[in-house]
Parts: sequence; structure tokens; C-alpha cells
Amino acid sequence: MDDTKNIDFLKDIGNRVYQLRTREKISIQELSKKSGISKQHIESVEKGKTGMTIETLMKISNALE
Repeated sequence: MDDTKNIDFLKDIGNRVYQLRTREKISIQELSKKSGISKQHIESVEKGKTGMTIETLMKISNALE
């Protein structure tokens, strides 16, 4: 993947995390507690500014179930 596709991919994942979190009416702070991921990292993920490991993605996913 080139850099543009990587950035678009990160933004798409971040947007999806944001949509799921807000649909479930969960604050970033609550998601942080449930997932064990820092608020700052979740914010960066939602903004598409940082990637994440599969483990982090699974923790966020499980917290949103």
C-alpha cells in the first residue's frame, strides 16, 4: 500500500470505531476503561492519526460489544 492508501485506511478504521462508540453511547473515557487502551490512543485512532495492533483492535472491538 502506498502512503495515501495507508492514511485512508487508518481514517476509515478510526471513523468506524467512532461510529460504533457513539452508536453505543459510550464515552472515550468509558471505552478506555473497558478496553484497557489509553484515552489518548483511542482519540488518535478515531482521528486516523495512528495505527494499532490487532490486539488493540480486538480490545476495542470487545469493549464495544
